[in-house]
Amino acid sequence: MSDASGAARADWSGLLAGLRHDPEDPITLVMPLQSSPAGGSGTFLGVDVDSRRWWIKPLNNLQHPLVTVTEHLVARAGALVGAPVCEAEIIRIPPELAGWEFRPGATLEPGLAHGSLAVDPAVEEHALTFRDRDDNARRHAGVFALYDWCWGADDQWLYDEGDERKVYSHDHGWYLPAEGPTWDEQTLLARIDESHLPAYPTGGLDAGELIELARRLEALVTEDLVGVLKGVPSSWPVDDEDLEALGFFLLRRAPAVAARLRGITGGAP
Repeated sequence: MSDASGAARADWSGLLAGLRHDPEDPITLVMPLQSSPAGGSGTFLGVDVDSRRWWIKPLNNLQHPLVTVTEHLVARAGALVGAPVCEAEIIRIPPELAGWEFRPGATLEPGLAHGSLAVDPAVEEHALTFRDRDDNARRHAGVFALYDWCWGADDQWLYDEGDERKVYSHDHGWYLPAEGPTWDEQTLLARIDESHLPAYPTGGLDAGELIELARRLEALVTEDLVGVLKGVPSSWPVDDEDLEALGFFLLRRAPAVAARLRGITGGAP
């Protein structure tokens, strides 16, 4: 099996060897603020030393450790192509905060977690709406691109109430084809050539942005995705082989996703 550039799955083997490390100076959680009242994983709000507020998903979340990994990877991949994702960083939970309950009966453990910079004030919806607000016609185009490319699921969108309901794609823990949240090389390769555009109307999407997203996807090279994948801390519970399979999955899908985005515009070059 090879991608559009002719690279085979085997060409990815070993590309991450020795590249993954835990960050030396990650953002550190200073204080947890509140638990999320909804959602299955138990994400919680916390603040760092610079008073920035983050929604934090620890490895010992209520779903599966791989949910944290997926959350981080999809946010970073989205940023790579200009999709409207929240800023994502690795957050250190220090030992002195161990034991805080982020949900009844679930307590923090020290280590590295995923952090998504809070949008405040914001409302969460399970529908992709408000396309006529702010620059959402353009941002919705990025949602379509990310959803198809990274195999979206468990649809959730944030709308910035302080900025004309600007949309953000967030909570990507169940993205990527899997049996539940636990994807691996087998589940990725089984769906690698399938379309996965979201089932939302395409009318009003910004045609220029769809074309620009298509160009970015078509321009991706192996090194771009290795840069995303090597940012997964070595202490996180995912092996290099599955991450390399994900890199192949994303590079292989990119040209076909680009073609589908162009198709929405009527095939514009």
